[in-house]
Formats: sequence, structure tokens, C-alpha cells
Amino acid sequence: MMVYLGTSDTFLFLALDAKTGKEKYKVKANGYIYSSPAIAGNTTYFGDFTGKLFALDLNSHGKSRHEFSTESGKVNQQL
Repeated sequence: MMVYLGTSDTFLFLALDAKTGKEKYKVKANGYIYSSPAIAGNTTYFGDFTGKLFALDLNSHGKSRHEFSTESGKVNQQL
């Protein structure tokens, strides 16, 4: 069993072994991750503080399936 979480201090999405707490893998986002990830099938979805949404494949150690930048995120990056 795995535990999935995002961090606000290191911009990381972490996959941890629920029994041992040992890190299985990590994926670097572009900003703070304040939300809990949502899981559907073998994909997890989460957003970061820059307005980017991520979809990661849980079976391939967090390989990116898709990334999407919101319109507000695009505008704020230009400021």
C-alpha cells in the first residue's frame, strides 16, 4: 500500500510505502502543492500554486501522463 502527498516547502509529489514510510519515488512540481492528490484508476491528479495541473501514472513511478496550465496560471507567470 502507498501513501501519496504533495509538499509545500520542496514542491515535491511523494509516493511513500505506507508500512515503512520509505520513499518510493518523487516528482518535482513548479510550485507549492497544497492540495491532496485525487486518484482515479492508475492515475493521480494534483495541482500546484503556479496554476499547473498534473496527471501522473502511478504504475510507472510517477511518469507524467499530462500537464495542463490554467489560464490564470499563464497570466500570473507573465507578471
